[in-house]
Amino acid sequence: MVTLRIWFPSYDSKAKQIADWQIFGGSSCLTIDGVWGHAHISTRPLPETNNASDVARPNTLADDIKAAGGDTQHQWLFRHLDECRMVRFWGTVSSSMVSDPAGYSAATSFRTCDGVLAAGRGIAVESNPGLRLADRAQGFSTTAALASTFGDLGRRADHYLQVDHW
Repeated sequence: MVTLRIWFPSYDSKAKQIADWQIFGGSSCLTIDGVWGHAHISTRPLPETNNASDVARPNTLADDIKAAGGDTQHQWLFRHLDECRMVRFWGTVSSSMVSDPAGYSAATSFRTCDGVLAAGRGIAVESNPGLRLADRAQGFSTTAALASTFGDLGRRADHYLQVDHW
């Protein structure tokens, strides 16, 4: 089972004084809990710590909930995805991610989750020269159109649940 969580941005008066990426940002994460693998997929930068061993530590769901100030009500549960492929794809993509709070973009969070979900649906978003040309073309067009806002990702998740029936 795969759980997608989306935290919508806060529009209270305090948030209006913060940088634009936080006002229009929000964040998202995926939790994969399957027979073939487990992973928590999040690009949110961890808070700064003085412990050198925490520098390379990946986020956990508890880290995301704490950073957002609580869990979100906006959750989607997906079944029948290729969870093993999703975990492999995340392993490949996560090694190239830079977790820098100063350069963090909320769009990265949404695009990453959408890309991992596409991999789980069987779309060739990873580079694999051994694939058919049609599969590579579909992967390229899917990658070019990945969700970059909380609204895009939420609408896409609703569509997949109601129309594509993952």
